[in-house]
Amino acid sequence: MTTIHHQQLLQEHVSMEFSSSTTHVQTFSQTTKIVGEEVVTSKSSSTVEFFSLVTRSSDIPPGESVPEFVEKPHPVTASEGDKAVFRARVQGNPKPNISWKRESGIPIKESAKIFYDSINKEHVLKLEPLTSDDSDNYKCIASNDHADAIYTVSLLVTEGQEKMDFKKMLKKRAPPAPKKKQKKGIGEKEMLEILSKVPKKDFEKVCMEYGFTDFRGLLKKLKEMKKVEVETIRILKPLEDIQTKIDTTVVFDCIMELKDPNVKMIWMKGNEPLRIQYSLGKYDVKQMGTKHMLVITNVNMNDAGTYSLVVGDKRMTAELTVLDEPLKFLGEMKPGKVTERQTAVFEIRLSKKVPNFVWKFNGKELKRDEKYEITVSEDGLTHTLKIKDARLSDAGEFSAEAGDLVQKAQLTIDRIPIKFVRTLKNVRVKERSRACLECELTSKDVTLHWKKDGQLLERSTKYSMSHEGKRAELVIEDALLSDSGEYTVVAMQDGDPTEYYSTAMVTVEERLATVKSGMSDVHAATGSPAELCVVLNDEKVEGVWLKDGKEITDLPGVQIVKQGAVHKIIFPNMGPEHEGKYTFRAKGAESEASVFIAGKAAVHSRQTHPRPAGPRASAELFPDPRGVLLHPSSPHSTPPNPCWASLPPPPPTDPPTIDPSVLEALAAHPVTVKVGHTANIKVPFRAKPLPKVTWYKDGVEVTEEERVSMERGEDQALLTISNCVREDSGLVLLKLKNDHGTATASLHLSVLDRPKPPQGRVEFLELSGSCVHMKWKAPKDNGGRPVTQFIVERRMVGKRSWIKIGEVDSKFTKFSTNKIEEGKAYQFRILAVNSEGVSDPLETDEVFAGNPIEPPGLASQPQVTDVTKEAMTITWNAPTQDGGAPVLGYIVERRKKGSNLWVPVNKDPIQDTKCTVDGLLEDTEYEFRVIAVNKAGPGQPSMASNSVVAKDPVKPPGLVQGLHVSDSSNSSISLAWREPAEGDPPSGYILEMRAEDTKEWSKCTKIPISGTCYTVGGLTERQKYFFRIRAVNEAGVGEPVELDEGVRAMPPPAAPKFDLSARLKSHMVVRAGTALCIHAAFSGSPPPNVIWQKDGIPTKGRETITKSKNHSQFLINSTKRSDSGVYRILLQNEFGEASYDIHVRVTDFPRPPTNLQLFEEVPNTVTLTWNHSPDVQEDSEAHYVILKRDASTATWFTAADHVFSNKYTVTGLLPGRKYYFRVVARNEIGDSDPLDSKDTWHVNKDKTEDLSAKLKPYQQKDWRHAPRFVTPLKPHTVLRGQDCTMTCAFLGNPRPTVTLYKGDVNITANSKFWYNSTSGVCTIVIPTCTLKDSGEYSVLVENELGKDRSSCALTVYDKDDKSILASVTESLQKSKYLM
Repeated sequence: MTTIHHQQLLQEHVSMEFSSSTTHVQTFSQTTKIVGEEVVTSKSSSTVEFFSLVTRSSDIPPGESVPEFVEKPHPVTASEGDKAVFRARVQGNPKPNISWKRESGIPIKESAKIFYDSINKEHVLKLEPLTSDDSDNYKCIASNDHADAIYTVSLLVTEGQEKMDFKKMLKKRAPPAPKKKQKKGIGEKEMLEILSKVPKKDFEKVCMEYGFTDFRGLLKKLKEMKKVEVETIRILKPLEDIQTKIDTTVVFDCIMELKDPNVKMIWMKGNEPLRIQYSLGKYDVKQMGTKHMLVITNVNMNDAGTYSLVVGDKRMTAELTVLDEPLKFLGEMKPGKVTERQTAVFEIRLSKKVPNFVWKFNGKELKRDEKYEITVSEDGLTHTLKIKDARLSDAGEFSAEAGDLVQKAQLTIDRIPIKFVRTLKNVRVKERSRACLECELTSKDVTLHWKKDGQLLERSTKYSMSHEGKRAELVIEDALLSDSGEYTVVAMQDGDPTEYYSTAMVTVEERLATVKSGMSDVHAATGSPAELCVVLNDEKVEGVWLKDGKEITDLPGVQIVKQGAVHKIIFPNMGPEHEGKYTFRAKGAESEASVFIAGKAAVHSRQTHPRPAGPRASAELFPDPRGVLLHPSSPHSTPPNPCWASLPPPPPTDPPTIDPSVLEALAAHPVTVKVGHTANIKVPFRAKPLPKVTWYKDGVEVTEEERVSMERGEDQALLTISNCVREDSGLVLLKLKNDHGTATASLHLSVLDRPKPPQGRVEFLELSGSCVHMKWKAPKDNGGRPVTQFIVERRMVGKRSWIKIGEVDSKFTKFSTNKIEEGKAYQFRILAVNSEGVSDPLETDEVFAGNPIEPPGLASQPQVTDVTKEAMTITWNAPTQDGGAPVLGYIVERRKKGSNLWVPVNKDPIQDTKCTVDGLLEDTEYEFRVIAVNKAGPGQPSMASNSVVAKDPVKPPGLVQGLHVSDSSNSSISLAWREPAEGDPPSGYILEMRAEDTKEWSKCTKIPISGTCYTVGGLTERQKYFFRIRAVNEAGVGEPVELDEGVRAMPPPAAPKFDLSARLKSHMVVRAGTALCIHAAFSGSPPPNVIWQKDGIPTKGRETITKSKNHSQFLINSTKRSDSGVYRILLQNEFGEASYDIHVRVTDFPRPPTNLQLFEEVPNTVTLTWNHSPDVQEDSEAHYVILKRDASTATWFTAADHVFSNKYTVTGLLPGRKYYFRVVARNEIGDSDPLDSKDTWHVNKDKTEDLSAKLKPYQQKDWRHAPRFVTPLKPHTVLRGQDCTMTCAFLGNPRPTVTLYKGDVNITANSKFWYNSTSGVCTIVIPTCTLKDSGEYSVLVENELGKDRSSCALTVYDKDDKSILASVTESLQKSKYLM
């Protein structure tokens, strides 16, 4: 650890002594000297300043520093009861900690206030009220990791004047002291400024020092001046330090109340003002009321530093610290899982922006298109990937890559679950019938399996399986009782392990029959034919015949016939062997009858057809031997056979009998009647006694009701059914029974009607845009007449009328048509036709011909080309979605900009994607839009085109000229160019760049650049970049012009150069034993090599040298006198070299002189001689100081300063007084030990004269004078739009009046110009200068003693005025050089 101490006598120490009847001796001291970059200790007879630096390490990292006092505390001398304030401002990196201590070790009293003034950035120690115990040396200690900086100052507390003893005051009285040499004369204004800074108790003394005798007048003016002064700037909230990250936006803000809103404000970084308007949006200054803000966008490491706001004479400072976080992912990318046809989303957030972020799928880079939507948040940190309309093929590994960082996640696609739109329904069928199970699913791309009771079914003749589109069907042919059970359809799809199923029960019921027409006993003669007939209600039921209880298997001469539901046993030649009891037995039905041999009898019968007799006509039915039903009044009928009447009367006990020919005719030929007519059924019989007549229909006894009546005659039975309906059709059975037997007769009644609708749902075998193919099932009931044809009709959904599209023969139940429009929705209906009429329709659901067609999507935004004053050409791209049908054309609309009325350009759709619109009005601004049309109609209109003015075209710009690099740095490259020489003037420029390792060009700006220069920022240091530029105007984009070669992001080559603003001194004086520290700041590209030399030889030994790209430090911790010499810092790079010399002298406090001798050569004077100090002889700047002291006091006064010889004569001694004398050697470091006279020197007392009689009377001086300009107006050159401020200074007593002129015009009262005249300074402000403000301005000051005038010229120029701009730039460069 090293401790460095520096002491130095004050460079300027002025003492003055005087006495009068009302004052006492006072001392006035001033401390002003600072040596080199080191710290200083200053001492005088009444004050102490001392600085020490305790270092902890000699190796200080670049960018860091030891604590340094920017503003040092000052010694304080104050009276008891007053207050003392010490202020210090410190800087260093790391930021120092501040503490206060007393040198004596006594704690600072509790009433003291220690705080930090955030407005002025000062550390404050405030002691109030002061007592004599507070006198001490106070230390301000600033500490950080590298050193402790200690600054020590004194506090001297004096007694109040009212406490001084009167006797002491008398002792201090003395004759008037001889006049001392006064300080250089100053003006009254400067004197008032000096008085405003010193304590009141020192006012009179200071006035005497500067030769001002009108003390009371100055004091009065000072009071008036303080009344006028008002706080012009009041800081309510200072700037605050900010710590932030890269690529963020920070805002420095403060709150101030300003008396003058036009006070000048300057934002600074370090010591350089910020060029807000040239920062390309980097910096922005805002104001909201009293809040003033500096906004810094896209913060990078170069933005770190100290920012200040200078307002008038006040300055606020804050530190910006930028944290460079490493690139990392903020969180993990989670695996995704979505259902197909949905949108999958991946999102990842980075810690900072990167230019090379990419998304990949299974290792392949993804680009933004219709499938993938890639977006980045506004802050550039959150990256989002959306996978639209996800399919199975999109399942896999997605990765996000930023440089070497990679995050991966899996995307899983779930299939859309299969649903049954129509599930299987339970089916109940009769045995040996056809069972059908059908269902409909939401998807057609499925695999189906059928199961019965859990067992898989295979396709066979028994099981028929079909799968067409979304419909599936299972048909069980000829179902048996064993086919009953639970049937399941199982659906599966690729990529989905789930089985989707629907289940239904199939119940096969045993088929039971009933007898619709039973058998009657048969009496037949031998050799004649006979038969027994049974009619069942179900033609699918089988039965067996039995004779006398035994099943007939092989009976000669007998035929067994089954015709549908009619079962017969036929005896071609009746014989005795055929007699017996016959039984027909089937499931649920049985009928018996006997066959007898009888004699032959002639039986004649006839049968007539019924004749229609209107809606309610009746028909009498008679059996005819020919088997024809005849109406009695029919022309084909014949009168009854005369044999009918010649039959012998029946025996009185005959059982009921019906002629067999009648029975056969009734069974073979049904009775037919139309709907709404009346059926009269008459059956003749013979029986004694009359039998009981019972009618049955389909096995159910018929009873009389409103429409049915029954009559029995002597020889016939009559059944009348009026207003017949189709449901009256069926098997009609007549049963006659008396005590002797029974007889039955059966017939089939057929009521004719139009058919029922076709069965079931219509099945569509094909639904395409060109064909619809359908099938259906025939009606269950044909109405009693064969169906002759089917009629097919259709209508478009939304319309009411049906259109007939075809007829189909009854043999077919399928139909195809191409009379459709693709994508349209239709309904179809099928009607069955027979001879009685047309059935009710079977209607289908709404179906689409092919895929559903919607109106097309949006066409692209129209682009306008080939613009003239009368016509324009509009081009566009077809919509990405055509709605399911080809686009038929486009409708183009136009409107004038600002209007809401769109006017169609064409009546018929345009087939092309290009259209020329004419008939436009010149210089009118138009917008266009396009509507796509397909079969479904017009779609939505596209986005309106950019508005275009109808005028003749301009030419595209030519090649940009003079593209070159104007400047560069480690992170930016500035380019400049000139406008193209050919073509029309450009409206902007498109600047593109690419890195050396890429081939893709990227735009530097989102919008064209308006100027002819641009700075590309955010580049990688020393990376090589290529640039090209194209001019653009409303006619198009010009050809690109590329730089001849690539440019690296680094400062332009430059020879080394020293930064002389960094306090680099040419001469330094250092006290021996302390540190010698030399800081050198410089620039150069590439960074120069640094060589330190002493007296022309490279240094080596005890020094520590720190180097970086832009600065170097030379440090010797403890210097010796041998370290004196010329130190040179030499900078070298390949483009040049530079050097700077620092003259260093290492010295110490001088040694004292010796052998002081006193003698008198001239009366009332004393001559002093002494031997030289060796240090004064060696140092040309060293000298002697002569001091004297009255023997009656303890205070020393300076008699002479800057004495270089070893002899001096002291004058101005008071006769009769005794004096001591002292000689001190002084150099830059400080004073030597004093050499005092051993004995007092007595000055003889001479006779004194009364000088009061010789004093001239005081005459009042006339201070009035005519006005004159001390500082005249100066010429000004101002850019148009900027403010102009002109100032001048003048003197005059009485105070002159001020009049402003522009040329010969008085502008004093003109509100356009602002002016202020205070304390002899006149300020004129011309806000927002225009070219009209150019001219000659003058200020006229006048009072009663005279007048004076000052004039200047104001030139306002435009930025395009190159001649004026060049002259201004030249003058600024000259002034900068001079500075």
